[in-house]
Amino acid sequence: MLKKYFLAAALVGIVALTPFRSSATPAFDRCPRIHEAIHALDVAREELQRADHDFCGQRVAALRDIDAALARLHNAERCDRCR
Repeated sequence: MLKKYFLAAALVGIVALTPFRSSATPAFDRCPRIHEAIHALDVAREELQRADHDFCGQRVAALRDIDAALARLHNAERCDRCR
């Protein structure tokens, strides 16, 4: 009888320690590199917007490209294959 209780306790412990991944897992856990890229682009965008100069005429184009990249990365995060 004691053997059955020990076995049941061991199984409960294994199940309790097994990581659980649901479909509700945040995007940054499912696709960490995409999330990091989004964060880096957000920071770069803020720096470009706050800068005192126009980076040799590149600021406007860079901001446009960052916005496009962010839109694509957000779409990639929402993709089912990323989950």
